[in-house]
Amino acid sequence: FFFSSRRRHTRCSRDWSSDVCSSDLVEGREETAASDLLAALGVQRGDLLLDFDAEAARARIEELGWVREAMVSRLLPDRIHVEVTERVPFALWQNDRKLTLIDREGEVITDKALGRFSTLPMIVGRDAAPLAGSLMDMLAQQPGLRQRVRAAVRVGGRRWDIHFDNGVIAKLPEENATAAWTRLADLETQYRVLDRVLLSIDLRLADRLVLGLEPPPPPPPKTPARGNTKGRGA
Repeated sequence: FFFSSRRRHTRCSRDWSSDVCSSDLVEGREETAASDLLAALGVQRGDLLLDFDAEAARARIEELGWVREAMVSRLLPDRIHVEVTERVPFALWQNDRKLTLIDREGEVITDKALGRFSTLPMIVGRDAAPLAGSLMDMLAQQPGLRQRVRAAVRVGGRRWDIHFDNGVIAKLPEENATAAWTRLADLETQYRVLDRVLLSIDLRLADRLVLGLEPPPPPPPKTPARGNTKGRGA
């Protein structure tokens, strides 16, 4: 068996005098590992094409992380056609110190070779993944703020803390988070609050803003004053 990623097809060697699979045409594969796809297809040399269960193969292929949807069909006398729709990387999800790549719906794609996806937003929390799409839609309503977001942390399964590129944390409320996000954008336009020396901006109360200030630096240590020392008498 071998895959050719350049031509996007798979060939299954055969004895042309026997009624077995001779080739598998695969469409839509970009990220899915060829070896994983072939293993899920479940075709072995010498298998009768009439015995091939296309529906079972489709179900196995759709269990692969990169595959969102698959179609598998037999093309008599000797071909299997596979078409896959792959998931689109959307965010990095951190849960219990484990980092994975997810799509917009929060489905896990992979935990391998994540370095090339480092520019994607980071979301953190056990229940954060399925909420990633709606959260990013809300953040995108204020592009100036959105481009400075580095991570979004789910707090208590109820609300979000938004971490910015300078370390400031915006605490959004459980309800009316969109209004709070718009309010922060207005404050940033008028007062450049994100450029101030802050730890956090608490937006959980609609009628007030609570700023977490960095503690002042500790005073320098006191040096003991030098007193006049008298020598002992001769």
